[in-house]
Amino acid sequence: MLPPLYIAYRRDLSQISGVYHSNLRQRWEEGDPTVVEAMKEFAAITEAGRTCLLSGDKRGFSELMDRNFNLRAQLVKLDPANVEMIELARSFGVSAKYAGSGGAIVGVCEDDQTFEQMREAFELKGCEVFRPRI
Repeated sequence: MLPPLYIAYRRDLSQISGVYHSNLRQRWEEGDPTVVEAMKEFAAITEAGRTCLLSGDKRGFSELMDRNFNLRAQLVKLDPANVEMIELARSFGVSAKYAGSGGAIVGVCEDDQTFEQMREAFELKGCEVFRPRI
């Protein structure tokens, strides 16, 4: 049911996610309204993503991936090198979100020509891009 995904990752050593999420749990436990509302939104994104997958809505799924990253960027400090990967991918008109926190992104790229152009651009930035086999 998944649309055609790509994964890009930095070849250099990445940061441990705790470096960038260090106070998120504390903010949650303190009831920070921004964090609480964001977690509700993440849950809604997850449900909507499931609906998109079940109905075959690849575009909707892709848009939710972007929404997920945009929400994350509002919550925590992000590694600028990882954000640069997001911006590079999006410059090709594809979706992009963190695959975790350690230097990898994932998104939807339906067009093989666009994928090859992205792969070349990411290579120049010291990153690898591939299509996972699922």
